[in-house]
Amino acid sequence: MIWDERGTTIIELILVVAIIALIVGVLARTMYQVVTITDRGNAEMVVQHDLRNAATWLNRDVLSASKATVSGSQMVLEVPDLRTTPEVTTTISYITYTYSADTGNLTRDGDGSAVTVARHIASTPFTPTGVITAPNVVTVTLYSLEGNVPGSGTFALKMRAGVSIQVEGLCQINGAGNLDINPSSKTVGWDITNSGSDTASIEQIIIEWPSTNGRLTEIWFGTSRIFAEWRDPPSATIIKPLWGGEPEDRTIDGDGIPKKLEFRFETTDISENEDLYSIEITFDNGCIVSFPQP
Repeated sequence: MIWDERGTTIIELILVVAIIALIVGVLARTMYQVVTITDRGNAEMVVQHDLRNAATWLNRDVLSASKATVSGSQMVLEVPDLRTTPEVTTTISYITYTYSADTGNLTRDGDGSAVTVARHIASTPFTPTGVITAPNVVTVTLYSLEGNVPGSGTFALKMRAGVSIQVEGLCQINGAGNLDINPSSKTVGWDITNSGSDTASIEQIIIEWPSTNGRLTEIWFGTSRIFAEWRDPPSATIIKPLWGGEPEDRTIDGDGIPKKLEFRFETTDISENEDLYSIEITFDNGCIVSFPQP
């Protein structure tokens, strides 16, 4: 008997390798798709859980609230004890929702404990300032993002009939709608009012003015001079350690009485066109008051 001793040719080896590579490629793509689909499905479940859980907590709390104080990252609900009567002083409890941009968490702090009601929140959820009364609703918009899978929900939080929710900005400091411009005294004044319960102090002032006014020479708050260094037009930013006088000279009490912030300039050729002025004041409690008003 004669055996065929030719062996395997290089062509056959190449074909075998090519077939194996094709099979491995198909298997790899299949496994990648399976893993990708599984990861996306898990991310979708996480996003939907975030939205449902937040909606459940928020709807229950807002329904029982009589007032809400809202900023961009926080909502504080005041919840009256419904077991009390008009003849008895109503007991108020507080529930605070806080959004952290650093962690993406929305937490609820109330009843003596803190709970994270949603994670992976990608933007500030709370409504702008305003007053909403029953049977209208407060809206909270949550945008959740996990594993590149986005989800969003706008929750219409309905109030109980006969109860109103007061949505207020945390800032109770306001500036007048117009300036008091007096060329003869070289001054531009702006009335500031603090309607809150606490005293606030000016931390920073940014002002822009027309070059016809010349240099800024002084800033007065009420009867106190709080700045006395000359600044060239068209703008100046006044912060620590530039302040003059005593720290209490920059404070405004929460008594609702206007207190004049007055800028003094170099010349009497002061423009009376309010559109040429821009003022922004930052207070130590986080309030920012601007002229013109946004």
